Amino acid sequence: MANLQFEITTLNSEKEKSEWADFVGDRHPVLGLGNIEHRKGLGTKLWSVIFRKDSKIAGVALFEEVTFTFQENSLDVSSFVKNLISAIKFVAGMRNIRLLLCGDKILDGALGFKFNTLYNEVEKTEFLLKSGIAITKKKGIKQQYILLKSGEKRFFQRPWIYVPTEESFCLDINWESFDEYKSALKKKYRKRANSLLNKTAHLEVIEPTQEWWTSNLDKLTELYKIASEKYRFHFDHFDLNIVTNHLQRENPCWRTYVYMDGNEIAGYFILARKEDSYYIHLAIQKYRENSTFSVYHRMLVDMVKIGIEHKMKNVKFGRTAPIAKSSLGALPIETSIFLHSKKAWKRDFLNWLFGRTDFEPAELRSPFDK
Repeated sequence: MANLQFEITTLNSEKEKSEWADFVGDRHPVLGLGNIEHRKGLGTKLWSVIFRKDSKIAGVALFEEVTFTFQENSLDVSSFVKNLISAIKFVAGMRNIRLLLCGDKILDGALGFKFNTLYNEVEKTEFLLKSGIAITKKKGIKQQYILLKSGEKRFFQRPWIYVPTEESFCLDINWESFDEYKSALKKKYRKRANSLLNKTAHLEVIEPTQEWWTSNLDKLTELYKIASEKYRFHFDHFDLNIVTNHLQRENPCWRTYVYMDGNEIAGYFILARKEDSYYIHLAIQKYRENSTFSVYHRMLVDMVKIGIEHKMKNVKFGRTAPIAKSSLGALPIETSIFLHSKKAWKRDFLNWLFGRTDFEPAELRSPFDK
């Protein structure tokens, strides 16, 4: 196991900022200095870690202190496990837990750290665990858990707790144009895509300016709150002011799209870019009873189109809605979470519990001719 020295920093000195920026680059959606400084200004509790080898930066990580609400009806598991969860809410302190999350509470957790190519995934997770534990000790955070999103099961090792999650979906892009993509679809899926585009043709899709976003922030936030309650988001509220910061930067690592139905905001989504991949950061639609079309499904189609037009290698859609996403050609990727608790008995208990948690295989579609 490689040994790295690490330091917990506030990134206040110009030297640290310069080193960090040189290592991360200027197009990282989570680790970019502009994003970090803006989130701190909004009161987000962030801890920056610099890993060094022979005084040179070998890696960086960003931890965020958040609150997580654990709900048994959010898991597609057996009734046996659901009954157990009710008991451990009190025993293991999991009704509302404070935790250190590596990265971002909505984005893929792997965007919250970056190491040079000398280190394998097992070493990276070990570095992150050590630095996370050091943060809890240095800052005196009590009853803290450490969460690493999207850790692959094959890299799991104790004292992490392995937590299985729903599969994530990714579409690899192999087409030069959106028309070429549609031509590759089977006839019925191509007809569905065209029908959806026709039904939603009245929607105006805009890339908002900073001024537009700021002036409509109350409406956007209200739509977010309604969606978070309906679809049971589990983390504390996401501050949409963060988007304002990205809209004012040149070459933003986020792209924002808003759907207008006349003067009404019908929905919006945010794409985060890392290298040649787009990650779906947030997709919010206005819920409509008995609607003849779905803004969300239109968003998914547009995400494919945007990924192709911007020459991305893939679009990572995240979890949920397996039928809708696989109907566009996205394939499931096994994902999991690594969790750590200070208490050994809690780790043993949670390892036992989550070892019995199993998700039903997602129902998938095959839209391409083989």
